[in-house]
Amino acid sequence: MQAFLESFKTVDEVYQECKKRGIKGHMRRCTACIIVELLQSEYPEHFEGGFVIVDPDVNSSTGIIGVYKRFKQTIDLILPPVMNAFALAFDEGKYPDLVKESTNDR
Repeated sequence: MQAFLESFKTVDEVYQECKKRGIKGHMRRCTACIIVELLQSEYPEHFEGGFVIVDPDVNSSTGIIGVYKRFKQTIDLILPPVMNAFALAFDEGKYPDLVKESTNDR
């Protein structure tokens, strides 16, 4: 998973990949953001019966990701600078076409 996160060289590459896959997320929701949706799209087997928390850091170039199953953290990942920048820009509303319409959207 870490290699997948690090494979994106620009914020635009992340944006284009989300558009290509039809992925949308919720702004400022650490368990339903665009990065969570992208990871679940790439690795569905890791997320059955679990959840992911993405925590981009505005004061650093990286953030953290925790993958949980049965409320125990099973995978700990670093949110690389490109993904961190994309997550922060998404949360600031820079990609309105990738935002889910309501909290009822899955």
